[in-house]
Amino acid sequence: LEPLYITQHVQIGDFPENPSQRVKARGKEKFQNCNDPSKPIFCEMLKLIDDNERYHWKEVARWIKYEERVENVGHRWSKPNVPLVTPVALFRLKNCLKRGAVLLDRTVSTFEELANMIVSEWEQQRAITSTETNVLFRTLLRSKEHLVKSTTTNLSCLLWRPMSPPNVDAYSDSTSQQKNVPSEEDDFERKYNEQLKKYLENAESLVILIAQLPLMHKTVSAFVRLTEPRVFANLSEMPCPTRFLFVLITSGHHDEHDLFMVGRCMGALMTDKNFRNIAAYAVDSTELTYGLDEFHRDSVIIPPGKWHLRNDMEPTEQTQENEQEKKHAPVVTSKVLIDLEGLQYTGKYGAICRICTIFVQLKISDCSAV
Repeated sequence: LEPLYITQHVQIGDFPENPSQRVKARGKEKFQNCNDPSKPIFCEMLKLIDDNERYHWKEVARWIKYEERVENVGHRWSKPNVPLVTPVALFRLKNCLKRGAVLLDRTVSTFEELANMIVSEWEQQRAITSTETNVLFRTLLRSKEHLVKSTTTNLSCLLWRPMSPPNVDAYSDSTSQQKNVPSEEDDFERKYNEQLKKYLENAESLVILIAQLPLMHKTVSAFVRLTEPRVFANLSEMPCPTRFLFVLITSGHHDEHDLFMVGRCMGALMTDKNFRNIAAYAVDSTELTYGLDEFHRDSVIIPPGKWHLRNDMEPTEQTQENEQEKKHAPVVTSKVLIDLEGLQYTGKYGAICRICTIFVQLKISDCSAV
C-alpha cells in the first residue's frame, strides 16, 4: 500500500491475478519461442571511494546465491549469508524505481555510451544541473577495483573458501588426524561451490554503483536493462555479460549507511527468482515496483531488538517453495454469516456491535475438505 495520499481499495488475501503474476505470465508468453531473458544473476556492488581526492569505484559486496561482503580484516570475502534488509530501505528503493530514471530495453556498445545515456536522462528529468552533468559523467567512468580478478577460463577465484587456521607446530598427532575428518564448514564449502559453478554457467550480471558527491543537490538514481547483455571492460569481476545496472548517487548530507542499505536491497532483490522475472519482463517503472511489493509481502520481519544487521544469518537447505505454492493457490469468495449476538452490547467502552456479514477468502483445497 502507498501512503494515504488518495482513496484506494484495500484487498485482504492473496489473489491469483495480482499484477506481478500478470507481468510474469505475459513475459513467459512473449519469450516462449525465443531466448528467455530471465537468467541467473551475478550481482556486485561498488562504492565510490575518495583516496586523497582520487576517486575510484571499489567493490564492497556481491550476491551470487547469497550475500558476501568484503571483510576489512584479511581483505577477503565473508562467508555466504542470507541477505538482511530493512523495510525502510525497501521503501527508499521503491521510491528510486518510481521517481528515478528507468531505462528499459536499451542498446549500447560501450560503457561510455551507457553512462552518457544515464546522464542525459537525468538532464531531461531536470534532476541535475549543467555543472553536475560533466562531473557525474566522469564519475561513472572512474576505474573499478574488484577484490579478485577473474578470466573467462578461470572461475576458481570466485569460489568461497574458509579462512585457513594458523599453523602451529605444537599440535599433536591426534589433532592432525582430526584435520583429515571433513568439518561442517568444509562440507558447506563443497556443496556451496558445486551449486555456485552450476549457477554461473549461464548467468548475467547486475552492477550496483553507490556514491556520495558533495556537489550534488538532489539524489539521483537510474535502473537500466539492456536488450542484449554486453561485456564491459572491468565493470564486473564476473566474466559474464552485464544486463542490468543500478546507480544511486546522493549528496554528502545523506547518511552513508542508508545509502549502503538501499544498495543491499537491490542486491537482495536479485537473489529472489520472482523479482528477477519481473525485472526481465517489466515494461515500465510501475511494473518493477510490483516485483518489489511481492518481495516485501513474502519477507519475514524480525521485531526490533531480536536481531542485528551486523549478525550474519547462515543459509539453510530448506526452501519455502511448498509454502509459496500454498500461498498462490486459487481462491473463491464465500459469504459467511457470523452471529455476534453475544457481543451486541457489552457495556464496556460503550461498544455496540451489530450482526454483520463478512466475506472470507477460502482456498479451493480447503473447500474440498469441507
